[in-house]
Amino acid sequence: MKPFIVALGTTIILASSCGIAYAIDCSRARTVPEVAICSNPTLKAFDDYLAEAYSNVRSIVPVDVFGDVRRSQIEWINNRDAKCGGDVSCLIRETQQRTAALNGFVQSYIEKLRLALLGDQMGESQQITTSETPSNQPLNPQDIYTKAAKSVVVVIAFNERQDDISQGSGVVIARNTVATNCHVLESADTAVVLFKGEPYKAVSVVGDRELDYCILYTSNLPARVADTAERSTVTPGQRVYSIGSPRGLDLTIAEGLVSGLRSQDGMPLPLIQTSAAISPGSSGGGLFDEFGRVIGITTFLLEDSQSINFALPIALSNVVSR
Repeated sequence: MKPFIVALGTTIILASSCGIAYAIDCSRARTVPEVAICSNPTLKAFDDYLAEAYSNVRSIVPVDVFGDVRRSQIEWINNRDAKCGGDVSCLIRETQQRTAALNGFVQSYIEKLRLALLGDQMGESQQITTSETPSNQPLNPQDIYTKAAKSVVVVIAFNERQDDISQGSGVVIARNTVATNCHVLESADTAVVLFKGEPYKAVSVVGDRELDYCILYTSNLPARVADTAERSTVTPGQRVYSIGSPRGLDLTIAEGLVSGLRSQDGMPLPLIQTSAAISPGSSGGGLFDEFGRVIGITTFLLEDSQSINFALPIALSNVVSR
């Protein structure tokens, strides 16, 4: 296999976004940053994703907690405007980071509520089972999400001018080690791993361009190392879950089946075909089985086809890291 030096082209399939509260009303745009956002479709789309993340916070947290978030959001807008002005690259970078932070806040808050509820239930009844489900018993989707989400990160690539040029996902497969797709790092000079809104700079990359499988190494990353399933356990018809960050929407889960195992020229292991949804930004995310074990890295979908998506087998990490 050929060693990889970050570079690989990719085709992004865009999805339309729905109406979102809190987004900028371009008919009333007056400040330099607002005009820049409304004049650039890509930047406006990222602003819409940010607005959706902010709306999600508002719909989940109580009023007193949201008050703190609202004040923080106003402070962030003021700092963003002062820092970026009308610089589109700067505005995109700041918006992506803020979106990841808001989504991370929501996930952390939900997890705290769940743990608090579990604690109350344990106090009421000693018959409540713990989260340590035996390995031979499948988990429910909620527990799969809680377990797997601790191992999924956002990967943002930057060029030499420190402009962010692409965003994808990644899965922590060993301490400070993240598996992702090479195309997420196209033309990148540096990369940053975001976990719960906090950045961790990648210090090195290994991989194989032709396989589109790359491994990032970072330091002090507090994410949980994902449990890994044996390749022999992956079979058509089994239920699976994709978890990634499409459009900057951190930790998005989708359910599906393993539709087939497809051999392909040049691939040492079969591709995993799945009906679990994959979208732009999901590249590099995890495909997990019903036990919360990662079986693959979500990679691409067939355009103009319904639910025909593909993941690279996680076992490729043993190939590209040799």
